[in-house]
Amino acid sequence: MSILRMSKWVLIGIALCLLLASVPIIFFVRPSLATIVLQPWKDWSQIGYYHEANAKLIASRDPERVVFFGDSQILGWQLATDFPGRPYVNRGIGGQTTAQMLVRFRADVIDLKPRVVVILGGSNDVLVHLRKLPHEQTVDNYASMADLARENNIKVIFAAVPPVNDSQGERWTARLEQPDRIPKLNEWLRSYCAANRFIFLDYYDQLVDEKGMMKSELSPDGEHLNAAGYKLVSRMAEAAIESTKTSPTKN
Repeated sequence: MSILRMSKWVLIGIALCLLLASVPIIFFVRPSLATIVLQPWKDWSQIGYYHEANAKLIASRDPERVVFFGDSQILGWQLATDFPGRPYVNRGIGGQTTAQMLVRFRADVIDLKPRVVVILGGSNDVLVHLRKLPHEQTVDNYASMADLARENNIKVIFAAVPPVNDSQGERWTARLEQPDRIPKLNEWLRSYCAANRFIFLDYYDQLVDEKGMMKSELSPDGEHLNAAGYKLVSRMAEAAIESTKTSPTKN
């Protein structure tokens, strides 16, 4: 019986070796298969995610267009509900870092020719394992996006990186290499916006509780905002967007 079991595993091992050995041959004979398999890595920044939607907007310009650009914090923002009747466009993609955002900035912001861009990103730079970026790289990405916007006469609003809370089960604070990573990013954004005449949408203090954590009533999971949270920041966002009308033509 033991010999039969050994034979079974030997045959399985041989089959696996043959399968692995055949992979290069298959890709050589059908190179297109390699493209299909590697597609998720090929579009690492997901620059084509909004390709069809962007094509429609490019064909119909709106001088009051505002692009909300960022990660899942933007993706979850129901703009049609919070800003009814406004030509506001959502270009958020969940899980993205500022490095990925920077790559798709031209396709998802500049090419749409908005009057204003609201940039919200950075959470994944500090919270998501295998995607974390050092502080210096994150702020360089912020600055690069702002430079691109300024060169294309797009008003810039940087939104604060929201706080986190462990009360809903997920231990977000344990993911932070340093407890002050998020406040440090927001302090940089505050100073950078002041020095460059950009607008800093600073709702951070409205979201934190007495312990410096995200208010539990404003988040379903300790990181993202719920409807009440978005309603709160939307009022401040609308005021910030309105203020860009009286700021200089070029940032």
